[in-house]
Amino acid sequence: MSQTHPPQNGNLIRLGPSLPKQNHEAWASLQQVLDALPDPAWVLSADGEVRLVNAAACRIYGHELREWQTATFLRAVGLGRRAFDQLVSLLHEEDYQYVEGEHRRRNGSRFPAELRLHPLLIQGASAVLVLGRDNSERKSAESAFREMQARFRQTFEHAGSGMALVLPEGFFLQVNEAFSKLAGYSRHELQQLNLKDLLHPDDAVRAFGGLEGCRSGGKEPLNLDLRFVRPDGSLVWGELSATWFSAEDDKTEYWIVLVQDITSRRQAEEALAASEERYRQVVHRVRDVLFQLDDEIRFVFLNPAWEKLTGLECGKSLGRRLTEFVTENQRDSLQNLCVSLREGERQVCEGEFFFEFTPGHDRWLRVTLMGDGCGTVTGTLHDIQEQKVDKDRLLDERQFLQAVIDGVCDPLLVVGLDHRVQLMNKAARRNATMLLVDGHHPFCYQLHLGRRQPCSGDYHPCPMAEVRTTGQPVTVVHYRDEKEGGQRVYEVQASPFRDADGRLSGIIESFRDITYLFEAEEQLQEKESRLDYLVQHDLLTGLPNRNLFLVRLRRMISRAMQSGKKLGVLLLDLDRFKNINDSLGHDIGDLVLCEVAKRLTTTLRDSDVVARLGGDEFIVVLDSLSAAEHVEAVARKILAALTPQLEIRDCQLFLTGSLGISLFPDDGGEPKELLKAADTALFRAKQAGRNSFSFYTPDMNARSKELLLLEASFRQAIEEEQLVLHFQPQIDLFTGHVRGVEALVRWEHPEKGMISPGDFIPLAEETGLIVPMGEWVLRQACRHAVRWRDLGFAPIRMTVNISARQFLKERLIETVLGILAETGLEPDDLELEITESMIMHDIERATGIMNRIAETGIHLAIDDFGTGYSSLAHLKRFPLTTLKIDRAFVKDIGSNLEDEAIIKAIIALAHSLDLQVVAEGIETMEQYGFLKENGCEQGQGFLFSRPVPADRISPLLRPRPLF
Repeated sequence: MSQTHPPQNGNLIRLGPSLPKQNHEAWASLQQVLDALPDPAWVLSADGEVRLVNAAACRIYGHELREWQTATFLRAVGLGRRAFDQLVSLLHEEDYQYVEGEHRRRNGSRFPAELRLHPLLIQGASAVLVLGRDNSERKSAESAFREMQARFRQTFEHAGSGMALVLPEGFFLQVNEAFSKLAGYSRHELQQLNLKDLLHPDDAVRAFGGLEGCRSGGKEPLNLDLRFVRPDGSLVWGELSATWFSAEDDKTEYWIVLVQDITSRRQAEEALAASEERYRQVVHRVRDVLFQLDDEIRFVFLNPAWEKLTGLECGKSLGRRLTEFVTENQRDSLQNLCVSLREGERQVCEGEFFFEFTPGHDRWLRVTLMGDGCGTVTGTLHDIQEQKVDKDRLLDERQFLQAVIDGVCDPLLVVGLDHRVQLMNKAARRNATMLLVDGHHPFCYQLHLGRRQPCSGDYHPCPMAEVRTTGQPVTVVHYRDEKEGGQRVYEVQASPFRDADGRLSGIIESFRDITYLFEAEEQLQEKESRLDYLVQHDLLTGLPNRNLFLVRLRRMISRAMQSGKKLGVLLLDLDRFKNINDSLGHDIGDLVLCEVAKRLTTTLRDSDVVARLGGDEFIVVLDSLSAAEHVEAVARKILAALTPQLEIRDCQLFLTGSLGISLFPDDGGEPKELLKAADTALFRAKQAGRNSFSFYTPDMNARSKELLLLEASFRQAIEEEQLVLHFQPQIDLFTGHVRGVEALVRWEHPEKGMISPGDFIPLAEETGLIVPMGEWVLRQACRHAVRWRDLGFAPIRMTVNISARQFLKERLIETVLGILAETGLEPDDLELEITESMIMHDIERATGIMNRIAETGIHLAIDDFGTGYSSLAHLKRFPLTTLKIDRAFVKDIGSNLEDEAIIKAIIALAHSLDLQVVAEGIETMEQYGFLKENGCEQGQGFLFSRPVPADRISPLLRPRPLF
């Protein structure tokens, strides 16, 4: 808070004549005068008691009229009591006092303001009139002006282009770094030089003539391309723009010069000119005819190759149509190509045409046309006369060769290195027709197998690849799926096909159907497979027997070790099955076992394994488990699957079973270990009364099973919304108003009733369910806060506890902001409560997270303050709004002086850091009085209200007397 004295003098303000204290009308009149002022005003007694406050003070500072006390006034205007008393004492010597500083509103926000203190005489007694004014706009204007000056300096200094202020004589007043870099001189050197010293002699006169014209001719800027000579003699091209500046007093005059380095552009222009010259040389020397046509298909350009090809002069050929040189039966085709280009249907097209020029110059030419979309067509003429002759000769040879290979019975192909069929016989063409292969030169794998990709793998080895590798004939086997169903097997023989120089250019391929040979082999293998099946399966139920089960279990263990997943081994024993065999016979017993096998198979996944070990024992392996509760769920399904009544040969039977469960890798890493553990657990299940299951533990510890079941129940509680929220109000200890509520989660179990948080919160932390539960609590709390606001209650702050796992979660901020957006709650109405221990393990990371939360406008509170080990140095760094005093200190108020001293220290510390204080666990009037007396603003506890459900919080939200 700074103290200054404005130049004007104030006068003593007298209120009189004598104004009795009981004269309410006079006080009301004085109040009206103060309320008419737009700025805050107070009347205080000489000892600092607030006597009158105007409406502007209440509006601007956010305090209600009844809240203005001496402490409220001093805290709002940022004055200590000693400073205020000193100002009042100075009023005896001077007419007024003027003070500037930072004031604080009730919501904690700060703003710059000033105070004027004037002495008053009321009924002959001294008083003080205090007038305030919000200086936010003036401070903002001053800051904006300073910022504008800084931006100009930064723009000038850091501009990418050279900038300079040049005096009328040509000397430099000021230059920036970019200009210095372009000129090659330091700034100090430039201040000793004239602009003429930097320019090429041929450009200096032109430049200064232009500058003088700009100076005398008006406000139009000057633009010139000039050469600058650097100290090393190198030239730099610069685009100079100059504007004449003259102040109104004509005492400040200079050119504002902007120079852009255009050396690269000038070099590019020179390179373009050289490129155009090279292009002209290419056009005149190329052997193909280059031409351009107008929209009537007339020549408007021809290169010299035209005269050599046609025997006609270029000049005499311009203006003639392209189509008049081709044979009459081809003119329409060429005309259509030109029209399609001109109308934009195609961009490039070509064709082969026979041109008739002069005697001796008639020949086949390939015409290539390109359109520009504006009606102009550019094209080339390429001589293909010799190619046409060679092509006709090759066609005759090909027809002879085709007649030869058509006499081969098996399909035969000549295939190029690109896998395209160059030649095929009649048998191959019949095969192509059968596979519906169309097109010229199809791929070999399309023609033979109907595939879309080249042959590969064991079922379709590529003969081309084999020949290219070995250079020798090869034989491979292909399997082809038929459209009618089934599969055919073909033997493919491929030989190298070489050109005249001996280089490999493809393969000659033939193939024949050898399916009948494989069918005979399959019949033999089928008999062998049947024998293997009988050895590895239970003959009665068809399930894998013990041998096959152990093989599969070893494979599953190997996969689980690689993936990090769990396996579940469930050993099933039918209860009292011996009674069925003894009373109804083994035939009935066998049918019962078959029905159990069916029920197990339909109950389990395809990836799981179920086997019969012998007698009435079955075993199940559950694959790829991510959590142990899945095993429990499957165990219940298995027992439930056995429950329905069995009707076998007019016998109505009811089955139950017992299950022993072991887990990999928890209970063993080998099949024998897992089977032994499951058998031990099965024994315990039968001891427990049958029709049940038991998990194996080394000491059969009941706690592990209890934890597993409780975890499953708790997951179900979250899914079925058994969790509910209770709310405990946070009371303003001075006004009795509810300033906020804290959301507390409860578990309302359908069978066990209300479960204490002390029982399920640690479980949620241990299993990781604390994160989804925390998000559910946050979402429900925000919804309730918005619902109360919509019902007309004043907005209050909703406090929600955040767990350590939530706090350290990567997307915490995104999750919280998403919930706020979803529910419509403002960030300022939410407070996240964290503990000291949560943030002290990794202070830097925690500080970063808290800063990001605070930047969104969400408030932060430290819960149970005083029980951890945060230091003052750390506490100052945290963007907190609230400290909460732990109930452990509050409960001993009146009986423990040490706890009372700690509470006083916490309150003083909070106020010194401009933090609010909330005390927890207030249960007695003595505790309430002590906390209020020592400046604790808010509190919560059974003295005010226990945590209550949402439907019972409404009466507590209305303003009411505290006691």
